[in-house]
Amino acid sequence: MEAAASILALVQLATKITSLCVEYSTAVKNANKDIQRLQSEMESLKAIFKSANHISQDRHSNQSASRDTLHSLDTCFAQLNVLESKLRPAHSQDEKSSLKDKLRLRELKWPLEKKEVDRIIDDVERYKSTISLAFHLDQLGAVQDINVKIDLDKLPSVDSAMYDSHANEFDPLCHEETRLELRDHIRSWISDRDGQCMFWLRGMAGTGKSTISRTIAKEYAALGQLGASFFFKRGQGDRGNASRFMTTVARQLIQHIPSIKPDIANAINADPAILILSPLSALDKGIYQLPLLIIVDALDECDSDDHLKLVMQLFSQTRTIPNIRVKLLLTSRPELRVRLGFKKIPQDVFDDFILHEVSPTLIERDIEAYLKHELAEIQNDNCDSLSLGWPGTKRLHLLVTIATPLFISAATMCRLIRDENWNPDEQLDIVLKHRHANHTDHLSTTYMPVLERLVINQSVAQQKALLEEFRTLVGSIVILQDSLSLNSLASLLQMSTGIIKRRLDGFRSVLNIPDSPDEPIKLFHLSFRDFLVGKDRKNNPFMIIESQIHAELAGRCLDILIKTEKLKQDICSLNDPGIRREDIDLGLIQQCIPPDVRYAVLHWIHHFVNGATFSLDLERLQIFLQTKLLYWFEAVSLLGYPYAISVALADLLRLASTTPSLNVELPLISDANRLVLSTQGLLDSHPLQLYSSALMFAPKANMVRELYKSCKPTWIDTLPRFEKAWTNEHPATEGHTGGITCIDLSCNGVLASGSNDRMVNLWDINTKTLLHSLAEHTNTVSRVCFSPEGTFLASCATGDGIKLWEVMTGSLIAILSIREIGGPFDRRFSLSFGRTRQYLAVQQRRHVILFDTIVCTRDFEFEVKDMAFVGFEIFSS
Repeated sequence: MEAAASILALVQLATKITSLCVEYSTAVKNANKDIQRLQSEMESLKAIFKSANHISQDRHSNQSASRDTLHSLDTCFAQLNVLESKLRPAHSQDEKSSLKDKLRLRELKWPLEKKEVDRIIDDVERYKSTISLAFHLDQLGAVQDINVKIDLDKLPSVDSAMYDSHANEFDPLCHEETRLELRDHIRSWISDRDGQCMFWLRGMAGTGKSTISRTIAKEYAALGQLGASFFFKRGQGDRGNASRFMTTVARQLIQHIPSIKPDIANAINADPAILILSPLSALDKGIYQLPLLIIVDALDECDSDDHLKLVMQLFSQTRTIPNIRVKLLLTSRPELRVRLGFKKIPQDVFDDFILHEVSPTLIERDIEAYLKHELAEIQNDNCDSLSLGWPGTKRLHLLVTIATPLFISAATMCRLIRDENWNPDEQLDIVLKHRHANHTDHLSTTYMPVLERLVINQSVAQQKALLEEFRTLVGSIVILQDSLSLNSLASLLQMSTGIIKRRLDGFRSVLNIPDSPDEPIKLFHLSFRDFLVGKDRKNNPFMIIESQIHAELAGRCLDILIKTEKLKQDICSLNDPGIRREDIDLGLIQQCIPPDVRYAVLHWIHHFVNGATFSLDLERLQIFLQTKLLYWFEAVSLLGYPYAISVALADLLRLASTTPSLNVELPLISDANRLVLSTQGLLDSHPLQLYSSALMFAPKANMVRELYKSCKPTWIDTLPRFEKAWTNEHPATEGHTGGITCIDLSCNGVLASGSNDRMVNLWDINTKTLLHSLAEHTNTVSRVCFSPEGTFLASCATGDGIKLWEVMTGSLIAILSIREIGGPFDRRFSLSFGRTRQYLAVQQRRHVILFDTIVCTRDFEFEVKDMAFVGFEIFSS
């Protein structure tokens, strides 16, 4: 326990120095500020020593990192020993000193100059960081030995959303001579102990927000201070929403702070909604002394408004975490929904910086530095054809003028000039000529030189054919919900890889096209999509009609699903109806559901619904519903998205109910949705029970059961007799096996019903279809209440607490405990949200509690002596 012995000696020494500082503070008046600073540092250092001592004596610790830091401990001890000797009055060494001697304390003089105090404090800060980090690393081994059973399958993550993922390894960083002032400003904010916990970096498309985020992420990862990062990206699967945001951040926190693992395990089992804040709040003082940085980039690319608000409100509470300084860097475009989100956050919680309002002089300086570097590399790569000093000062300044204020313009121009299929000097001339073109904005100036090469020197007929092919190919790439590789794109679009590769070769300055045909093709920047689909660019010959591409993609997806042999009963040929989904090898699932089929499985309804205003492929839809529907259920469940089936079918039902040509399919889609809603828990845990349980116990007249009766297992002779058909009762009572106890109607046309069968059902009153059956309560449901915007629901059951649900997905997001209100729980209470979903007031008997539903904490509670009402409202939040 060599490390522990050193730490105990340091604790004793720091205590002595603290005591001496107290003596000096009472006796010396002209150096109080320096004395207080030194005393505060000693107290802080002592706290770290005590925490480190606790770790070093932990029987689980392997002490490896502790031994590595013994040298730092010894150096720290030596310096503190010298300091203690300087501060100790000479007479204090004599144990027999008289009272008269001790009274000489009044004549003490502070022995340290201000510069010396500054140096000592700097050294102490360094020791604190070194020792804290070393013992933090020591826990990596310690936690591995603790018997904490945490099922990481419950923490699904989006690896590609992390800054250092393989998918993003070639994404650009800031040039070393650019954004100097801004990066210094962000560093100062991170290191400021008393500063705001959030920093909002906002700017127009193409101003370099993500590049700055990646640069800061890399810098602070190297310093050991990056706790987590999430880079949203529209059109790249789960990076385009926040469904796995919390779990992705939680996974990274476990890797960075191993001691947090047990608390995250507890949060998973108790309430996933507190997956981040609660474990961070539980950290002991001194465990993590440095500021912990969390980066969330491109908030505006999160598709769900509700998810976006939830993320912002949640992290605004990081200032309440007691023993660790959490700093959150957020970036976004200045979209209205993001601005409104920040308006609901107190001004003292966040700092903000408007990127596109930076001084034009600074922006030009940075863009010029970037262009100089990139053009010098191009010249070096083409030194046989380009002279030294190319392209010259005049043309460089013209490029700077064209690009300013958008870094994406500078980057796109450089990729265009660098294109190995063209002469760089000629490409530069093309870019410069476009400065005289009648372009309405910077995006046109940026992208038109790239696109016009497609049709240059072509006849009118050839131009028309090429533009049509462009809309099909590039249009599909920008509209896709997830990036696809060359091979998968060829399969989806039913085009040869050769033709796709040849056509895309001219767009390497706007599309990231990897060498491998199995790596995804991505946009370099979302502004390219904005340029192509912008409705204000009607004169743009390359403009894409979104609904047309959606309709075409829907048809392609249905084609794949209908024709593929992959979509079948028992997709992975497991021959085990009782197997749990978590026990099926992920590699086997990926092998049996290849990327093109996976894309079609997950996104065909999205494209079908969004393409409906252009055209509807009724023939393909009918074939799919009658021949592949049940196997689609299995595929979505195997891929881990069983609860998305009912959401997608609800979208399809809404479309069918308002589209006469689709009315004929309404009964089948409705029956399919009811079947899924009644079995989605089973689909999540045991996908193959779809055939041996879900289908068997569906009502006899259910159309899915009838269509797919041949799918029943061979060991079942006849399907059991069950209800003849779904009941035609009012939606509020259908699906319940007991009486209705409470109802509420949302502003979005969703009806919630609670029952003594312990269930809460959510219904779409427009389509009269069941959206979700919520089955987490253990007793009679007594109250249901929608949030004002209709996106969240609170429900309460006897002795069961209050449960918060997300209406769209039907997922449980929080449990609020009210068991300790005094006396047994009963039905004499009310629920009421404030003007936003953040605050929920609960009244039971004489008790009133106000909950903050974002962080699942009680804001306050009071008791009313004479209460004679059974309902109430709160009017503001």
